Amino acid sequence: MKVYITADMEGATGVTHGEQTGPEGKDYGRAREWLTSDVNAAIEGAIEAGAGEITVADSHGNMRNILLEKLNPAARLIAGGGLEREYVQLPGIDGSYGAVILVGFHARAGTETGVMAHTWIGGVVREIRLNGRPAGETLLAAATAGRYGVPVVAVAGDRAVCEEAAADLPGVRTAEVKAGLGRGIALCLPPQKSAAVIKAVASEGVGKAASMKPFKAAEPCRILVRFLRDIIAKQAAKSLRTGVVEGDAVLIESDSALEALKLAWRTAYVGSFDEQGLRTW
Repeated sequence: MKVYITADMEGATGVTHGEQTGPEGKDYGRAREWLTSDVNAAIEGAIEAGAGEITVADSHGNMRNILLEKLNPAARLIAGGGLEREYVQLPGIDGSYGAVILVGFHARAGTETGVMAHTWIGGVVREIRLNGRPAGETLLAAATAGRYGVPVVAVAGDRAVCEEAAADLPGVRTAEVKAGLGRGIALCLPPQKSAAVIKAVASEGVGKAASMKPFKAAEPCRILVRFLRDIIAKQAAKSLRTGVVEGDAVLIESDSALEALKLAWRTAYVGSFDEQGLRTW
């Protein structure tokens, strides 16, 4: 079986602050080690369950966070990207994969006990709704994979995202590596314990993949991207010449869920820049 692992960073072991999630932060180097450890644990679990080929996608920020030299050599790494990533956190996903594992994921925007909770681009996006349903990055990833018939079988992150995943994706296995006590504070497992939990959940999830139902978004598909300010929505719609502006939101509609997801990501991404190409957050 081919297994696809996609890794964000805010939900990784020990990560509780923005200084740990970007190159300018003093603790970024340590957080990269923790993230790589989490990913390796998922790889080991997938191998234990019989995975024959494993792809890992670095899907946070600059998308160059996982330490390639420390990655389990059983996997290959997709690194880099941005707007050119049509499906954001699942570049290259297709129907040849049998399972998807989400590592280092976080709760959707507005979740009070979610560590650094946000959706896609926290500095500009207030909320995303998929066919009227509040959607975090977990559900959006599941909808992308599900369009190819691939189920998300395991999610690793903080307690809030584990609860969110369990509600959105019945039967998914979850690995809680920390419990948020607020947006920037959490009770954390040390890396060794996190690794054991993630490995066990990944192994169980991959082992049960054949019986898991992929999440399939209804088509035609409607995705509402709500921004923090009205002007951002107007700028995004103007730049892309697509979507309907509704106050602080852009509504994307398409007969294809994949096309709607692609346009929604482009809308969010473009909304994070002004007309001069400068970040709006």
